[in-house]
Amino acid sequence: MKILRVVAPGHDEQLDAGMREAIAAFNRGVDIRLRFLSILVEQVEVRVAEPEAAAEQVNAAIDQERPAVALLSGHGETALAAAAACVRRGVPLARLGAGARHGEHADAARGIDRLSGQLLVLDAAAAAALEDEGLAERAVRVEGTDPAAVGARVIKALRALRARGGGERTC
Repeated sequence: MKILRVVAPGHDEQLDAGMREAIAAFNRGVDIRLRFLSILVEQVEVRVAEPEAAAEQVNAAIDQERPAVALLSGHGETALAAAAACVRRGVPLARLGAGARHGEHADAARGIDRLSGQLLVLDAAAAAALEDEGLAERAVRVEGTDPAAVGARVIKALRALRARGGGERTC
């Protein structure tokens, strides 16, 4: 499965590094005898910096890489533009750090979460925010300290998202 990792401003660099390591740890853990089944996860990363260019960058990455799903991290208008580009192109979108509702980017965060088919939640406060907004059915708790375990939960959620084709979205 190929994942397009979209990294927008406001992302947590430590969380992103942990996610890269978690996916790598998942791949290392796949039994060599099963690798022919295409169980491995390939990650391609695109970093977007400005709202004006985000959609164009995401579209180019989708054209070039043909990902099965997109995993978005970051906040604000740039992240919202990237999320909208994924959805317009029919690429199922998962949001890492969903449910965060603080600061000047709270409205953009709500929009991104509504566009996303899978919401990867890092803490109880974020889960409560999604519950209050009626989005809890798309939420998956992925917090933890073991990168391999976090990676396994994220990959399971991304595979479910791909199988559903993105799920229902409410805008």
